[in-house]
Amino acid sequence: MKFDHVGVVVRDTDSSIDFYRLAFAAKVTDSHSDSQLKLTFLEVGGQVVELVEHIGQEVPTQSGPVDHIAFQVEDLNEAVATAKAAGATVQVPPRSFGDKQLSFLSGPNGERLELIGPA
Repeated sequence: MKFDHVGVVVRDTDSSIDFYRLAFAAKVTDSHSDSQLKLTFLEVGGQVVELVEHIGQEVPTQSGPVDHIAFQVEDLNEAVATAKAAGATVQVPPRSFGDKQLSFLSGPNGERLELIGPA
């Protein structure tokens, strides 16, 4: 068994793609849509993030138990600055946690993002 992807409900697919490209160098790998859903798959650091846009419907406020998406980064301060420049909001500034540093941010759709870097 191996990890496949994490799905994030978004309000606007295009602005979300822009955010993930700018903040995390994401690449679009696939997309599908119908009259109710627009699905876009991004490759981010060797993993897949699925953007789910509900077309003509209200965005569900709680669609499941996913709490956050975590990314390992080489330089935490640089990654936080890049994400902020792309539109993220810092919720927990960089801080030490054991032998690592971490920071929590909010993406453009309210998704919680954790960045983890070396101490």
